[in-house]
Parts: sequence; C-alpha cells; structure tokens
Amino acid sequence: MIVRLRQIADGLRNGLSFVPLLFGIGAIGLALLMLQLDARWGTSYWPANLQTTGSNAQAILGTVAGGLISAVTLLLSLALVAVQLGSSQFSPRTISNWLGDRVLQVAIGVVVGTILFCLTILQASDAVDGSSFGVPHRSVFVAVILTVISLLGVVRSVDHLAKSLRIGDVSQTILAETLGLIERLDGTDPESLAVPLGPAVTLSDDGEVVAAPRAGWIQQVDIEALLNVCPAAGTIEVVKPVGTFVLNGAPLARIHAETADESLGEAVEAAFALGTSRTAQQDIPFGLVRLSDIGMRALSPGINDPNTAIDVLNYIATIVLALLSRPEDKTQVERDGRRVVLPSHTHAEYVDMAVSPIRRAAAGQPLVLVSIARLCEQIGSEIRRRDLPAAPSVFDSTLDALQEQTETDQMIAADRNLVEQAIADARRFDS
Repeated sequence: MIVRLRQIADGLRNGLSFVPLLFGIGAIGLALLMLQLDARWGTSYWPANLQTTGSNAQAILGTVAGGLISAVTLLLSLALVAVQLGSSQFSPRTISNWLGDRVLQVAIGVVVGTILFCLTILQASDAVDGSSFGVPHRSVFVAVILTVISLLGVVRSVDHLAKSLRIGDVSQTILAETLGLIERLDGTDPESLAVPLGPAVTLSDDGEVVAAPRAGWIQQVDIEALLNVCPAAGTIEVVKPVGTFVLNGAPLARIHAETADESLGEAVEAAFALGTSRTAQQDIPFGLVRLSDIGMRALSPGINDPNTAIDVLNYIATIVLALLSRPEDKTQVERDGRRVVLPSHTHAEYVDMAVSPIRRAAAGQPLVLVSIARLCEQIGSEIRRRDLPAAPSVFDSTLDALQEQTETDQMIAADRNLVEQAIADARRFDS
C-alpha cells in the first residue's frame, strides 16, 4: 500500500496538472469568500479611491480572464517545447526535469487560479448591479493583485525555463537528486530501514516464486513491508533489483519458509511497485543512466559536441565518488529471525554503468577518452587520500578497455600518446 501511495505521489509531483488543480480549487474558494465579504460589508471599511462600478468590474474581470487564458496557453506551449528540446538534445529520461519543475507548476497554477477567480466573480455579474450586495469592490481589487502576480510569474517561469535548458542546470538537477537518494537508500544507513543489516548470503532456487503480475520496471521495493510479512525463521529473496525490467510472470521474489500460502505471496507482491518507466524514487543507477544518455547523445554524429560529454563526466565523477565512499551494498536485512535478501551492485558495476556507455560512444574523440582516464585518476586519488572503502583497482577493467579502445581507434600519434599518458597516470593508484 505504501509503495502504491509513493508511486501515485511521484506521478503527481512529476506532472503539470496536480499543482494547477490545487491552485484552481483554492482560487474558487477565495472567490466565494471575497463575494461573501463584499455582500456583508459593501463599501464599509473600504477606501473610496479603490471603489469601482459594476460595468468597470465586469470589464476588468473579463479582460483579465481572457488575457491570462492566452498566458497559460503560452506557458503550456513553452513547457512542451522544453520537453521536446530536452528529449532530443539530452535524453527522453530527463522529461521529469521539466514536467516536475516546481517553478513552472506554480506559475501555471497562479495563472489558472487567477482565471478561475475572475470567472467565479463574473458568474455573479447578474447581482453586481442588483440589490443583493452591489459592486464587489474587494473581489475586483484582489483580482487585480492576482493579475500582477500572474504576470510576474509568467516572466519568472519563462526565464527559469530558458535557463533550465542549460547543460549545467540539467546535470546539476540530476546530481542533486541522485546524491540525495544515495544518502537515503544506499543501504548503509540502518535508520533508513530501522533494521540491522547483515552479511551476504547464498540461497537455493527452490523457494516459492512470487511472479510479476505484469511486465514493467521495478520502481520501488518496500523492505519494511517484506520484513513484516516474512514468516518466522523464514527468508524472502528479492530476485530483481530496483531499476530492472521484469517480464509478465517472471520472478519478483522467492519465499524460503516452511509454509508459504497464497496470501503471503500476495502480500510480497504488494511490496513491489511496477511502472512503465524508471523513476528516481529508489533507483540510484538511474541518475548515472540519465547523465550517460546526455553524454552519448552529445557524441552522436548529429550533434558532435564532445565538450558537453566532458562536462557530464564531471557530474558523473561526483556521483561515482559518493558511491565509492560507502561500503558495497549489503545483501541481507534481518530482524527477529526474519530475513530479506537483496540483490546488490558492486563498486565495479557502478563504475562500469557510469563510464562505459560514454567510452563506447567516444570512438575517435581523444579529449573525451582523456577525460575518462582523468576521472579514474581523480577518484583513485581520493580513494587513497580518504581511505575509502572502494579498492583502487575498481577502475582496472575500465582502464583496460580504454587502453584497448585507444589502440584500435583511428587517431593520430599525438592524440594516442595523450590518451595513453592519461591512462598511465590513472594506473598509479591501482594497488
């Protein structure tokens, strides 16, 4: 149940409709409140220089509503343009950067709310010149204030949206999101699970299989829920890690216990959240995938922008260093004799998924290859200097592949020597 709620919350957070809906509901409520205040007090306690006439009130409200409808259309068009540019220039997996952008969501919400506020006041236009309460002076004044805020919001959102398309801003957003996820979900903080972590274990394949109800990406696994439903002295083995795609009917988990009825299987299945795409809810490697996508796309023949790939490597290095600063993922969580065994990624696997995609795309790009070697050198230096848990040899396979690629790539001798020297510098820390 918790994973479903988190899944719904993530979908709402990364969509354009939820925040404007809240603003719209709030604006209608505010409009009804202002109408009640106008009906109760009329011109009492209201400055004469802020009063208006019924016809002017209708003209102001109608003009504001019509103009802001065009403004919200502009904002939605800009959002779609940003999504299109982000998908084509960076990666389709960066769409949530714009659809989930809080500045854009709030700006659209303010404009939509102002429109609904004005339309709600206009709906009472039959009573404006009648005897029920007279001209809604306060409501019109609030509408003017909301209009000014809406116009400022439109300008702010356009400026923010334009700046958010810079490679540094896109990468920084992914970096901050991934580093925050590492802090919470890397499995080394017992408080994140409220249970002690145990050593790795090896299990047989004869457990009761809990099959995936449909094909999809594993977005979340509720370990606390698995511990709660696990039988006494039993073990629940998670077969697929978060961020992997499972086929319909493929194993999600295996239950190793003396008794495992159908209700237990349903409870285990409910601890998994499947979706149509990967998300950053618990998927640490997803940040590396998105940054690698940007780097590979920058190196494609249609774009051919190696400097962008080099920039992205700096952000990738920051994430890799954060991952190597912690012990490798524990594979067992235990409480009261109940165990949950988790698939894990090694430090070498993190390095490979971070660097190898860009390395393969960087054929014939010596500057990018040099940057990859220097990434290994810098992180290897930090491993030694800080005495980090990762072994300095974690980059051996990456440097070996880089050396082989350098020998087979077509490049002039000067470029080849430059790359080989960078590889030799990185190998200084392999011990």
